[in-house]
Amino acid sequence: MDIFPTEMELMRLNRFDFRIPFAYYKINQSLEEHHRMKIARAIIHTIMEHDPNRSLGKRDFNHLTGIIVKVFPTEIPGTDRKSVV
Repeated sequence: MDIFPTEMELMRLNRFDFRIPFAYYKINQSLEEHHRMKIARAIIHTIMEHDPNRSLGKRDFNHLTGIIVKVFPTEIPGTDRKSVV
C-alpha cells in the first residue's frame, strides 16, 4: 500500500478524526466502537483524497489492519461475528 506503508506514517495523520481516538487510546489503552469508526473514516478519506479512483482490495485492508494493530496494540485484527452470537 503506497499511502500508509508503515505505522509511523499512520501516526502522522493529522486528521481530527484520527487525533481524538489516538489521544483517547494513549490515556485508556483501548478504543470504543465510535473511535474505530473515526479511524477507519480518516484513513479512507485520506486514501481517497490522494487517489479518488483508487479501489481498495483485500490486500489493502489486510495491510491497513496490520498497521492499525501496531499503532493500537490492544486491538485485534478481526472478529468473526458468528462466534459472538
